[in-house]
Amino acid sequence: MRLTVIPTRFIVLILHLFLTIIVLWGRSQNIDACIMRGRYSTGGYNTRDKQLIIGASFSFALFALEFGGFLTAFSIIVHWQNITSLLCHGTGILVLSFYIFDVWCSDLYWYVFGFCCVLPGLTEIAVWIRRLLFDRYT
Repeated sequence: MRLTVIPTRFIVLILHLFLTIIVLWGRSQNIDACIMRGRYSTGGYNTRDKQLIIGASFSFALFALEFGGFLTAFSIIVHWQNITSLLCHGTGILVLSFYIFDVWCSDLYWYVFGFCCVLPGLTEIAVWIRRLLFDRYT
């Protein structure tokens, strides 16, 4: 099973990163969706735009952290991290696909960010702490 989980984790991470880049490029449609539904005035466009850029930037930082752990083999052998990453990023791919194609309101990105980027990022940090502080490989 480990032979299929590791490449699948890499592909899912790449796809989630790719969809996050697409969200960042096409963010104006999602911000307009909030304005058209009456949630915000047109004056709030710049605020929503900045918030979406900040959310995507934090996502990229967490992707970099997770790719760092994956490519340096800190977390590649930790089975529960592989499964957590697969589930969260797989869900992120599915939800971001709907977010892009159905043009959801930009506020919903924060829910995707919280569950699909922060959760695997925190577990990756936990793996790094465990490996650096408690494992004695010399």
